[in-house]
Amino acid sequence: MIKLFNFILKSIIGILLLLAIGIVSIIVFVNPGNYKPQISSFVEKQTGYQLHIDGDIKWSLLPFSLYIQDIVVMNKTSLEKLLESKEARVIIKPIDYIMAVFTNKKKQAFLLKLNATVFYGLKTKLNVESNINVGLGSLQVDGNVKLLPIEYQNDTKAVPLTIAFTLDKGGVSIIVDEKNVDVQVISKIFVSESLLFGVGNIKVNLSSARNNNEKGLLNNLAGTMDVSIKDGKIKGIDIFSTLAQAENNLNALFDTMRGNVKQGIDVLLSNDSKAINNVLGENYFSGFSSLKLQAFFKGGVASQSTLSLQHPSYTVQGVGLIDLPKNNLDYQFYAVLNKFTNNEPQQVAQYVHTVPLLIKINGPINQPVFSINKEEYLRAALQELQKSLFSGAVGALLKKPDFNAE
Repeated sequence: MIKLFNFILKSIIGILLLLAIGIVSIIVFVNPGNYKPQISSFVEKQTGYQLHIDGDIKWSLLPFSLYIQDIVVMNKTSLEKLLESKEARVIIKPIDYIMAVFTNKKKQAFLLKLNATVFYGLKTKLNVESNINVGLGSLQVDGNVKLLPIEYQNDTKAVPLTIAFTLDKGGVSIIVDEKNVDVQVISKIFVSESLLFGVGNIKVNLSSARNNNEKGLLNNLAGTMDVSIKDGKIKGIDIFSTLAQAENNLNALFDTMRGNVKQGIDVLLSNDSKAINNVLGENYFSGFSSLKLQAFFKGGVASQSTLSLQHPSYTVQGVGLIDLPKNNLDYQFYAVLNKFTNNEPQQVAQYVHTVPLLIKINGPINQPVFSINKEEYLRAALQELQKSLFSGAVGALLKKPDFNAE
């Protein structure tokens, strides 16, 4: 038994020694810069994308890694840039591979680091770190990717977004399960200016089949996304001011209408000088105690995704389209004011606090625009209130005693 143990130990030491000699030999005698065309050709053959290496390629011994400068990944057919990185480092883990062989896992482990990276379609620079396990003899890859905006690289409190993935002949699956993350940091991965703030949970389970490979990854995505955020804010609109101003505006118009029930609504609106101001734009925010977004994707599109937003002063319910392939957002929000105003006419209070104000958000996902049709809302409200006044006036006439009856 002792002789067998010594034989196994010497064999392992011998293998490690030969491996070390091989690594040193490659580093000393092989200049990877001479093999740029071969590296690019290999990547194109395996992935279908073009790899351009504009900088140097160097070996490093500790850890054993390949260091590449200035790389660009392009779409083979359209020659459109997909990724551009200032620095890339592939750290090879030969010891992990040897252990995998002994345990029959037979997977090569890599650590890929990308610094100052731009993914085209996203308007931000990221640092990327990815643990990758590649199955030998077949296309079988799994691992995780950690994404962190470059502006947070020195922030010790900033936690990167971790995406677990699996790639095989059937396609690719993507899973995100993050709890209590800083939503502002996560937002900055995808957009240059954060739209959401707060602490939230993110759960994503998406997959993309390879049977429609010509359509691309986004066009094949299917699965679910759930996002919940507490005690945060959304950028682009002040919902409370929007609702409060609409309420005050309607009160003033209703007072005028009560003085002349037969006055035309178009005339009332044309004489209305109170516009809803200072509620839209990048300098305005809406707070919330909770926000929930749920979406089911098919073909990269969530046609009926839902959003709910709760605040002590107002409630918002939304439904709309999220189109990932076309980078398009088309949502309709229905906002209702919960906080009652003192001395508000009963008819106005009943309308304002039961009929929601329509708020739209449209445009690119990374830069959507809010809009409000105040005139349409006031017109519908005045029509209902005018009916109420007429019915009240008629009712009063019917109840008025007829002194000439006797």
